[in-house]
Amino acid sequence: MIELNHLTKVYHRGEVKAVDDLNLLGMMVDLTYPRLDWVDPQQAMKSNFNSLIAMVLALPLVIILVLSALLLARLGQGYNAMVTLLALELILAGLVTTRFLEGMAGRRFGELEE
Repeated sequence: MIELNHLTKVYHRGEVKAVDDLNLLGMMVDLTYPRLDWVDPQQAMKSNFNSLIAMVLALPLVIILVLSALLLARLGQGYNAMVTLLALELILAGLVTTRFLEGMAGRRFGELEE
């Protein structure tokens, strides 16, 4: 049996990976709809609608993660199978968003500099 300390480390790595995926999604939204016309930094942060868009776009990922965990629980799979599946889903989501962001960044930075 895997000791609890190891499972806690895996769980925290999953949390970091999930936050990383959501940050990548937020960067994609910011590149698509940049806020470049602000007077002070507080206006740029507090009146930025992009974070709400990123949260709405992240909702399908959260729903997929929850539904897959519930499905494994109904099938009688253990905690290890759930953590493994969720980690694989987060890794796949991270790879997809990273590829989109890499392709998008070069294009958008070139457009913004013009």
